[in-house]
Amino acid sequence: MIKVILACCHYQNSPGTYYYVNRALRKLLGNDAVVTIGNANDIDTREVNPYPILMDKINAGELDLDPKAILLEVESGGFDLGWTPPPEFPFKKAYWAIDSHISLIHHQPKSRFYDHVFLAQNAYVKQVQEYNKNTAWLPLACDEELHDGNRFPDQPMIPCDITFVGHFYPAVHQRRMGLVHYLQSSGVQVGIFSDLWLDKVTEVYRKSRMVLNCALRGDINMRFFEALASGRCMVTDQLPPESGIKELLGGEQVCLFYNSPEEARMMIKNPPKDPDAIGMVGREWVLAGHTYQHRMKKVLEVVGG
Repeated sequence: MIKVILACCHYQNSPGTYYYVNRALRKLLGNDAVVTIGNANDIDTREVNPYPILMDKINAGELDLDPKAILLEVESGGFDLGWTPPPEFPFKKAYWAIDSHISLIHHQPKSRFYDHVFLAQNAYVKQVQEYNKNTAWLPLACDEELHDGNRFPDQPMIPCDITFVGHFYPAVHQRRMGLVHYLQSSGVQVGIFSDLWLDKVTEVYRKSRMVLNCALRGDINMRFFEALASGRCMVTDQLPPESGIKELLGGEQVCLFYNSPEEARMMIKNPPKDPDAIGMVGREWVLAGHTYQHRMKKVLEVVGG
């Protein structure tokens, strides 16, 4: 019997948050308890709004739905930003907005159509609460299997001081590009990798001395949690108070924070503490309470409760 209808644009060449949410829900509830809808999903609706098709299937009795089933839509940053479930939808509806630091203008009006809204970025919760009072912070997370660095046995290390896995698009990543250029020009060897997904990212991190993170716009991103789970020491930019970073960490030193490119260079070349020890603490911290299973338990508790 289906307990969760999971809606999202699924991009097979670049699996994102939705991919990990799907894995987590199936582990918690079982494969038969979850059905996915959207393009390239169990119910493939291509790239159009899936809700009319879903309503037709519900009204026709084609889905074995639990009377207390819930709908969870997870943002992918694609066509789904224009999706909205109809008012007559017969089950509780929840939405997890991932990129409010770049898509807030879409999240605010969209939030009106759901019983509960979760934001991955704490800084924008109050602004969305103006449209839906049932809006709360739900940070991103890691996958306890795919991102766990201990899955990979010791291998030859990548010959560099620090690695970065991600993209460099000039239109949006100027600060990131400037940081890496400064580090490289000041004697730091930065290994750069792109177009890696799932445990391929973890494998690179595990073979790294340290892992570099640079947020797009003061956000606690996916890389933050994935790097920690690898067990390597992450060097990341200091985030503003409104990001919720202080509340999230609760005083734990799970990584090294820099306030400037110069400070990042000093931390990489002369870490204030043993990087391996910090990496171990970070891995234990993130796996103990910040996996996608932890996040989905929270969603089920709030929406299903």
